[in-house]
Amino acid sequence: MKEPQNNDYFPLAEYQARISRARQAMKANGMDAMLMSTEPNVLYFSGLLDGYWICTMHDDVQLVLITADPSLEPVLLLPNHLLQAAYTSCISDVRCWSQFSGGKTKGSIGTIADTFADLKLTKGRVALEIGPHERPGMSLPFIEDLRAALPGVQWVDSTPALKQLLKIKSPLEIEKFRTACQITCQALKVGLDAMKTGMSEKELTQVIALEMARLSPDVGVSRPWFIFVHATGRGPTAFDGVPTCYRFQKGDAVYIDLGFRYQGYGADMIRCAVFGPPSAAVAHYYNAARAANMAAVRYIKPGIKGKDLYAYWTEQVRRLGFAHALEVLEKYDFDMLGHGIGVSTHELPLINSTCEEIFEPGMTMSIEGNVFDQMPFAQTLQALKNEENVVVTATGSEWLTPLPNDLYVIER
Repeated sequence: MKEPQNNDYFPLAEYQARISRARQAMKANGMDAMLMSTEPNVLYFSGLLDGYWICTMHDDVQLVLITADPSLEPVLLLPNHLLQAAYTSCISDVRCWSQFSGGKTKGSIGTIADTFADLKLTKGRVALEIGPHERPGMSLPFIEDLRAALPGVQWVDSTPALKQLLKIKSPLEIEKFRTACQITCQALKVGLDAMKTGMSEKELTQVIALEMARLSPDVGVSRPWFIFVHATGRGPTAFDGVPTCYRFQKGDAVYIDLGFRYQGYGADMIRCAVFGPPSAAVAHYYNAARAANMAAVRYIKPGIKGKDLYAYWTEQVRRLGFAHALEVLEKYDFDMLGHGIGVSTHELPLINSTCEEIFEPGMTMSIEGNVFDQMPFAQTLQALKNEENVVVTATGSEWLTPLPNDLYVIER
């Protein structure tokens, strides 16, 4: 392995620690190797920076192969025109194929199969991102071709190893996440201050995105944000709406769900606004959701289970007089208080009534409990809420998205 070049994300020592922990997790789960294919996981293990993830043809795949044997170097497997990009990674062993092969060379599948043979993995148990919470960065025909080329390999789900690897963030990772939250808060504040009647959802998104771009060192390196905006004037359920040409009007409630990604780690937060004084019902439901969610944020600490946090949150919802909202959620099996967050916007654990995950220092999570008036979503009239990002500390938790979360009132 080597120090990454032209890449200021993490030093070599951080990647070496990840590879070492991956090998421990593989041994604990009876795996001989892991073959990673998604952008978050390839970035996590190698530091590789390139913009080629937008291409999804058969031979566009980018892979990291890590064995459980510490005497064997990790391998980066790429189309050969990404050799220059490979210098940004920490991996010294780089093997390539021609993406535009006319059949005269072995191509991607043959190159990967040869690598498996070199590393004595042709009869091994090799983990792929094929679990219920993963989507491999390879097409189904590519996976089928790989299976055919390596008939002796037993392909297994990488989730048991990845879940443990990604759960606890290092101090450097937490700093990246903290910066992502700071930039998200700052850009959202600029957007909220710019809101006025007659502005469209898309125009609001543009204001926020331009501020994120101004603050971002990586705006040309990756896709560093997502932004959802939904005004109730175009539909009652303000829930993760793709911004449209709809223009804000007096009386609208607006739901803004967004996150900025800083050097591989992304925030995920929600703030809401209303044009003019909110109705009694809007204020009633939103304030209940906010109070319950903030109580949950303050309750987070090492040693509790996800289901304990969920139970505490439901107690707050009942105490606020919204037991019927819990009945609505239960009837439609919408059992979610929050989720892990890090290299992916949604990571394990899913924090709900059955979550057995024990919170530990270094875990990062998003809290976004819902207090709905009714469901299904097509009938939901009160869906506003806040969403907060948190890191578990040795003694409790740190709230990373402290932008004021009262209901913003827009008078313009």
